[in-house]
Amino acid sequence: RFNLRENEGQNMVTASMAVPGMSTEDVQVAVRDGQLTVSSERTHSLEEQGENYSISKRSYKKFSQTLSIPEGIKEDQIQTTVQNGMLTVTFPKPPADGQSGTKSITSS
Repeated sequence: RFNLRENEGQNMVTASMAVPGMSTEDVQVAVRDGQLTVSSERTHSLEEQGENYSISKRSYKKFSQTLSIPEGIKEDQIQTTVQNGMLTVTFPKPPADGQSGTKSITSS
């Protein structure tokens, strides 16, 4: 589950979630129809041979999380990092309702 935080000073939104054992390369981000989907699929195998034993371990991790994002946010505006088991997704904060994101300048 994402934890959302707005950074007013930088006009950005940060979504974060725990992803233990994952790296940035393990995570895929896609934007479609106002939905940001973060997913990952990873397998890991370990085999150990001893004199009188053989151990084979396999693990499989998969997750997908979707977050509604404001209209107009493009995939190239989204930054994703994974550090110390924490996924962080950052994207621009949209203009407040009723604001177009531009300002009119009047001459006097």
